[in-house]
Amino acid sequence: VWKIIEEFCQINAEVRWWFSARGLGIARLTARELAAKIRCRRLGPFDELAGKMFAEAIQDGSGRVSGAATLAIARALDAKEFSLKENLKPSEWKKIAHFNQKHARQAAFTFEQALQVNRLGIRRRFSSAKQKYDRSLKA
Repeated sequence: VWKIIEEFCQINAEVRWWFSARGLGIARLTARELAAKIRCRRLGPFDELAGKMFAEAIQDGSGRVSGAATLAIARALDAKEFSLKENLKPSEWKKIAHFNQKHARQAAFTFEQALQVNRLGIRRRFSSAKQKYDRSLKA
């Protein structure tokens, strides 16, 4: 049943659905919600997931994200099988590619492994995804 409802909501972009304690709910989106939904579609799936998780992980206004939270984001991206090369900036990928050439047996192929090689670059990319995610919500 939920597949039929989801298909209906995909065709009718101004409709959303949810389950609550009272059962199934279907409602028309407000103009603001519809605009936010359209902006989120413009984000790539990587920026949407990494940006949202990074935004949620920021600790009490300090703007800092713990190492454990960064690792959790990397693992979530790996679970969705995002490619390092396709989702990193060339300068960040270059450092990882160079490491992979020098250390073929310890090569980094996942975001979790890449954190060991270029932690700062990976965190910068997550921060960049957060900025794109934030802009998509505000614009």
